[in-house]
Amino acid sequence: MLYEDIYLPVDSQIVDEAINKDFSIGSLRRMGFDGWDVVAVIPRTFGIALTNTSFGSSSGETWGAGVGGNVVGVYIVLKKEVSAQHNVSDEFLDEYVTRNLEDFQ
Repeated sequence: MLYEDIYLPVDSQIVDEAINKDFSIGSLRRMGFDGWDVVAVIPRTFGIALTNTSFGSSSGETWGAGVGGNVVGVYIVLKKEVSAQHNVSDEFLDEYVTRNLEDFQ
């Protein structure tokens, strides 16, 4: 098996601010046509820490609350079978190994 990952931003918004505006699986479609299968989807989240500022006898800044878990994108893990039935070219394998060489050492 060969493994690959891609990152896709998702349309996400916090309060009135758009974090990402577009979502497209175009690159995923192309990989599907090339024989890649999705094996895992891992969300990437974004959180904001909110603080309270007080003055007087207890002046300072303290943690107040937080906004967390807002999904801003997803990491998609894909696999591709290499066998007599699912051929890949020598050129493809050379490029794959070169790109991932540090993982093979």
